[in-house]
Amino acid sequence: MNATLPKIATVHETTVKKAQALVDDAAKVHRIRTGHQHRTVTHYVKVDPRVWKAALKIANGDQTRITVVHETEVIVRNDSKKKGR
Repeated sequence: MNATLPKIATVHETTVKKAQALVDDAAKVHRIRTGHQHRTVTHYVKVDPRVWKAALKIANGDQTRITVVHETEVIVRNDSKKKGR
């Protein structure tokens, strides 16, 4: 069976050129912005080892619950900053 398919539609030459231009343009590598980098200021405070040991005991070993106010003063929160808790 060597039947020919019916002609459904014709495409104009400028349409083919525009489609080729779109394909060529899409093939180019484009830079992707992934977001802004955030910077945080970090302060280091040496806490008295006895105070830190007591705070860890109260916080059940979860350091994310502890906020250092002064070298001899810390705050232990009831909730954790850890994700998934």
